[in-house]
Amino acid sequence: MFALNLNKKVEKEKKEIEHKNKMAQLDSIQKIRRIQDPNFVKTNYILQIHIHYAEEIEPSSVYSEVHWRNYRVVFWVNPSDQYETGASRGYPKFIWEQLFNIPLINVVTSEPKFLSLEVMRIGGNPGPSRGYIVVGRAKVALPKVPGIKECQRVGLVRFVDGQTVGEGHIIISLTLIQVNFHWRDSLFH
Repeated sequence: MFALNLNKKVEKEKKEIEHKNKMAQLDSIQKIRRIQDPNFVKTNYILQIHIHYAEEIEPSSVYSEVHWRNYRVVFWVNPSDQYETGASRGYPKFIWEQLFNIPLINVVTSEPKFLSLEVMRIGGNPGPSRGYIVVGRAKVALPKVPGIKECQRVGLVRFVDGQTVGEGHIIISLTLIQVNFHWRDSLFH
């Protein structure tokens, strides 16, 4: 019995040592990657998002009984930090013309980042407790070059009867602005 417990203890210690060695190897690989890859740099940015308008959402050819509806856009780069526009009322074109600044802290410039968008109908048909119904989703790659404004007409998709259907577009502008570290400290802390 004593030998069995001793063997278990030795095996456990071996596994802990192997785990520590693997972690040390991963850490050294990350250090080598930082040295070898000139794009492996952490930088602070502001992502400036201008949400212009959406069109062809729930088109009148399908929803002929609709005369007006309320919509808003919920968006994020990090799912724990979501932003949303005010409501836009109308039909079939919905105008927001709202500008937002999202801080992006310690971004590794060589890794792709995305902006996720959801266009939501407010009220109307029964939906979740917030009263929002997702009518279109999109994922947009963030600009790679700071300081250049990119205006895009982004196709939206939605789920209908378990299938993904393309329906509508949202027009947005994205600008990545590099931020001085000291300015970031005073701005975000």
